[in-house]
Amino acid sequence: MKKVRGRIERNRYKQAAMSNQIQVSEKFELDEDIKLMRSPYSKEFFDTFKRGFDHYIKGKWEECFNELNKIEGNMIETDAPTRLILNYIQEYNCKAPS
Repeated sequence: MKKVRGRIERNRYKQAAMSNQIQVSEKFELDEDIKLMRSPYSKEFFDTFKRGFDHYIKGKWEECFNELNKIEGNMIETDAPTRLILNYIQEYNCKAPS
């Protein structure tokens, strides 16, 4: 029963987000679980990741690779999205498909 309630609540939340009834970005600032999940990461980490991801989306994979490699120490090894992007673009020698 708990799973069903959770699924119903997620579907309501998704519908509200898709119809602009709520701002998902506010959840990142207000939701205690999300804040706790993000707490090991610094503002510098998020800024660097955003710059790198922006390069990735624009097809500037060499710039993406260089930017994401600025992430310091253990974070680069433990952050799955960062590792995934770096490994993927390395498979293509930092050249985005044309």
